[in-house]
Amino acid sequence: MHMQDRKISTGVVPYRRNSLKIAALIWFCLSGIPAFAQTLTVVRPSRHAQSHRLSDIRGGTPAVNGPTEIKLFRANRLKGTESGSGGGTLPDPTIQTSFGPLINATPGISFDGTDVFHAGYIPSDSNIAVGPNHIVETVNAAYTVYSKTGALLFGPNSIRSLWTGLGGACSASDGGDPIVQYDRAADRWMITQLGSLSNPYSECIAISTSPDPMGSYFLYSYDFGLYLNDYPKFGIWPTATNSAYLASYSLFLLASLSAGSEICAYDRAAMLAGQPDAMGLCYSGVIADVLLPSDTDGSTPPLDGTPGYFLNLYSYSSLALFKMTPNFAAATATLTQDSIGIASFSEAPPAPQPGTTTTLDSLGDRLMNRLAFRVFPDHESMVVNHSVAVGSRSGVRWYELRGPVSAGAGFSPYQQGTY
Repeated sequence: MHMQDRKISTGVVPYRRNSLKIAALIWFCLSGIPAFAQTLTVVRPSRHAQSHRLSDIRGGTPAVNGPTEIKLFRANRLKGTESGSGGGTLPDPTIQTSFGPLINATPGISFDGTDVFHAGYIPSDSNIAVGPNHIVETVNAAYTVYSKTGALLFGPNSIRSLWTGLGGACSASDGGDPIVQYDRAADRWMITQLGSLSNPYSECIAISTSPDPMGSYFLYSYDFGLYLNDYPKFGIWPTATNSAYLASYSLFLLASLSAGSEICAYDRAAMLAGQPDAMGLCYSGVIADVLLPSDTDGSTPPLDGTPGYFLNLYSYSSLALFKMTPNFAAATATLTQDSIGIASFSEAPPAPQPGTTTTLDSLGDRLMNRLAFRVFPDHESMVVNHSVAVGSRSGVRWYELRGPVSAGAGFSPYQQGTY
């Protein structure tokens, strides 16, 4: 196993990341400015290793017991005058008023995934990735591999068992917020989780060494120091040069005080090669709300030089689109921002539960994973959705943003609706 101290620099003078963020946070609180000064940081893994094949990992079966409810960390509410209570105070001009034509759909395979007792936490944060021959599922405390016919091939195993050879928090804790991705362009798999729910905080990233999700993985841990890197989301960005694994985090100082968001571009080529010092280029203080990274669908990659996109539900009538262009050879990046107007909406109300007055958070203040990006012959498209209020009920607002096929041209709403 290769281990090294965390390296942090701006590309000019090294500095301490925690000190800078705390100073920026104090400035933010005193000034009342709605966003931090955006700071570029170069990060290196604090730990690196290569795992055994999954079939050789022992003792990784998660405990079978009742799941534990986990705290929801929330940053600032949306900008604007809407109360955010789901009262439906803003008119929605995009509500669907008629049904589309009926279509015949052929049922596919249906099978049970990981059960609630292995999930570890409520909510389970379940998600899957589908490759040519396998399906990989992650929940908050376990991961499982299936065949495309639904046959159980591996697991459910505790997620921390994947990082056994790495040591540190990644191998000691099922930190939660897992993400699994299939990197179609490289025919590889990515599995991530939080390193710990207590200080010091970190993000654990595993990249398969081959197309076989049952094989071994390159293991990485990236430190966040005093800041809980909550709600991590990842996107595959396979440009010809400076290809990246895009990531976004909501930062909370000591898991308490919101410190804005951080967006990162990790050196995809270096991680696919298992290089121990795979670089991350990260902007902190971007915006005090959740962002989603663009995630490539289809067989056509983004044009070389296309920036990685990060989209935010900024207000009750606008989206904020950030464009990050990494340069790993020079250890630097650029970041620009566009505002995209959308039809007005109100946040979805909390969801009632039978037998109790306790409601469930609708998460109507943020876009839902994923921000799916696809290149078509004559345009580029991104689609995404979030929960909204439809009178006293909840609905789904969806958007298709389009732009020309180019390296970083602007996007605008092509269509949107509330279902």
